[in-house]
Amino acid sequence: MARSYKIKSYKRIYRRSISSIILRWVLTLGAIALVLFLGWKLYQPLSSWLADFELPSLPTFEQQEQPENETPPPVSEPAQKEEQPQTPAVTPPLEKPKEEIILEVTTPAKKTAYLKEETVMDSELFVKAIEAAKASGMDSVMFDLKDRDGWLLYPIQYKEGFDDYYTGHTIDLEAAVQQIKAAGLKPIASIYTFMDRRFQQAETYAGILYQGTESFWLDNALDAGGKSWLNPYSPLARDYICKLLDDAADIGFEEIVLREFRFPIGYSMEMMDFVYDDGQSKQDCLKEADDLFREYAKQLGMDLWIEYPAAEFGGDARPYGGDVLELLESRCVIDLSGLSAEEISNALSAAKMQQPTADFAVLIDSEEQLDAVTAAEIDHYILH
Repeated sequence: MARSYKIKSYKRIYRRSISSIILRWVLTLGAIALVLFLGWKLYQPLSSWLADFELPSLPTFEQQEQPENETPPPVSEPAQKEEQPQTPAVTPPLEKPKEEIILEVTTPAKKTAYLKEETVMDSELFVKAIEAAKASGMDSVMFDLKDRDGWLLYPIQYKEGFDDYYTGHTIDLEAAVQQIKAAGLKPIASIYTFMDRRFQQAETYAGILYQGTESFWLDNALDAGGKSWLNPYSPLARDYICKLLDDAADIGFEEIVLREFRFPIGYSMEMMDFVYDDGQSKQDCLKEADDLFREYAKQLGMDLWIEYPAAEFGGDARPYGGDVLELLESRCVIDLSGLSAEEISNALSAAKMQQPTADFAVLIDSEEQLDAVTAAEIDHYILH
């Protein structure tokens, strides 16, 4: 019979003693402490050595291509940027230097030849008229940029698809302006402001309508020559005039005269619908438009004058919402057309009494009127 064996189980044969575990932890912590100590001691000398050590720089592609006898250009971008002009993508008229504007608006023309449209349209007559103006001592030439019917003398770009509605027979305006300047004269443009029967054909609410309709109010029967007018209250009409001022400045005109700066009168005035009228008086409306156009022209570097007829002084108040004398201020043109010497004297006396320090110009249509103007000590005139 085989001998039996007892197998004894040693449950703790593979376990570590507590003392060995403690010893292992002590050695591990000691090693970590030693590494940290050595790292702290070696950090400062190593960092100083690395700071002083520089790797040799390799030549760039541009340096390899550059000849040895040339000095490379400076690499300073800030200095280069300071030398380059900073030009905005779009330069509005408001950005013109104020010094330049002040110089231009304080040196108005004094003796102006006002040319008729047929003279301007004929290149030969135009050249002769400039020569005659120069020879007679004139210092400027004026002609209509927009006539009394609203036709423009140049191809405008304003309301796409509708510009033909108010563009008439055109000329090369830039060439005409340069001809005037080449003769040593100042170019001046006149604009019939609210007397205009063309633009509202493209922009209905720029015009005066009959109440309750979208039909244009007419100042007379159509078969009697009645015409529609722009609405002085309308921002659309005012924006259009500002566009003409923009174009005039771009073309090279140095002064502007706004003519027919008033409300219309005629039949069925009680049927007028001004659309944008919010209760403002006619006189305040015209004063507001006056301020707007003068400031706008000033920012464009142009001098702007507004014309008022002397025949209306103390007369019909309907076109101006009161006596036209109350609208006079500096840089106004007084239209003396058709007046006698006595009427001219009375009109200028009334104007000076209303605005003693104002700078007036006068529009005259004959040499005889010039004598009366000179006697009234007015030296700034436009001869039509």
